Order: sequence, then structure tokens, then C-alpha cells
Amino acid sequence: RAYSVGPAKRRLEGYLAALADAGLASEDRMSVPTSGWFRTAGYDAVDQFLRGGAEVDALFCFNDVLALSAIRAINDNGLRVPDDIAVVGWDDIGEARYSRPSLTTIRPDKAAIARVAVEGLLSQLNGDERPAEEVVCDHELVVRESSVG
Repeated sequence: RAYSVGPAKRRLEGYLAALADAGLASEDRMSVPTSGWFRTAGYDAVDQFLRGGAEVDALFCFNDVLALSAIRAINDNGLRVPDDIAVVGWDDIGEARYSRPSLTTIRPDKAAIARVAVEGLLSQLNGDERPAEEVVCDHELVVRESSVG
């Protein structure tokens, strides 16, 4: 798997844990790697995946930009969101609310993330030499049209 560090690693771990909690097996063929987290990468990956004959009923994308481009690739392959394939993104960017269909997404607590980051930076600037620690902030599932069928 290409997602071995940072947010991608944690999102993949969460996805795999959710599968396990639901009693479902993880299959590498159901993970669609991209060349990056930008529009053309998401579109190309999903387009190739669908043209390769993949049959899925849902996609969880590692960010909203990938999810929005996935919706376009799904439509360009003659399928409908969410009727044929539901799509969920991550970040709750502004476009998520206004896309058609509007995008179901995971909304991280951006204020808490900013607060923790600024507090950590200020602490370091004031001479605190403690090693970095991982902090987990709250997240919320925002259900919109892309997953409601």
C-alpha cells in the first residue's frame, strides 16, 4: 500500500478498522491508489478502476477533492451517485456543500486542530523541548446527498 505515513496512513487504518468492525474482509483490489491528493489524480484513479470492471457500491476518498473528482469519473462512466455508487470524502471543504450531489464528508474539528498546533508552536518557541506527541481531535460525519440513496 502506498499510504504509509501521515494522514493517509491514519485514514487507511480507520477504514480497515471499520471494515473489521463490520465483519468484512479487506481486499487490496478494493483500494484505489492515486498519484496524489488532487483532482486529476482522483478522477484518473476512479476512471481506470471503473473501466477495469470494478463493481462497487461505495467509495471512501481520503479527501473531498478526490471525492468530488470521483463523482465526475463515476458520472462519466455512465453511473449515478448515490444510486449506483455512494461517495464519502474527508475535510468538509466549501465545495462539498455546493456540489451536485452535495458531498457526504468527515468534518474534522478545524478549530481544535489549529488551537493544538498554535499551542505546540508557542510551547516550542518558549523553550519546551518535549518530544512531539500525537493529538486526536474530534470528527463528525456530515451526511449529504452523495451517500443517501
